[in-house]
Amino acid sequence: ESGTVNAAATASATARSGSWRNDGTTPPRYAMQGHWTSGSTADNSGFWFYGRGLVVAGATASGVGSIRLTRDSATGMSTAANIYLARHAAHTKPGSPPALIGSAVLVGTLRYGQTGVFALPAGFAQDLLDGTAGGVAIAYAGTTHYAALTGPSVDPSAALISLPYTRE
Repeated sequence: ESGTVNAAATASATARSGSWRNDGTTPPRYAMQGHWTSGSTADNSGFWFYGRGLVVAGATASGVGSIRLTRDSATGMSTAANIYLARHAAHTKPGSPPALIGSAVLVGTLRYGQTGVFALPAGFAQDLLDGTAGGVAIAYAGTTHYAALTGPSVDPSAALISLPYTRE
């Protein structure tokens, strides 16, 4: 059997220097990465959670998979922002920000308001299919590339992941 599992994020959140960031909206509208040099010296990492929507028992990834991301049209740096993806193990939002699995990997750039579909880095697809990873994060610690990407309260297809698989 072969197929493709498609799942959009069920929730998003941003951590600021190790604690959940409160942007005054419930649910949070965005996942954010980087830090804004004129207003904050804290690093932000954005998280998307998928519940068990990406897990397929006994499946083997038959490709790298992809993620669809949309950048907010007004938040962050006005130039194109680098997008770094990492995995995390939380299927739903925990009480404190989850640790990243491995290092964040540069997958491309997004301008204000732009939507892009990016190939997932090596290993992501299998970890998401077997449940080792519960979701995907954007993480850039530095003084450039501060950006906000939409969450499901803004866009129902936020952070849509497609994973091709095979299963016996």
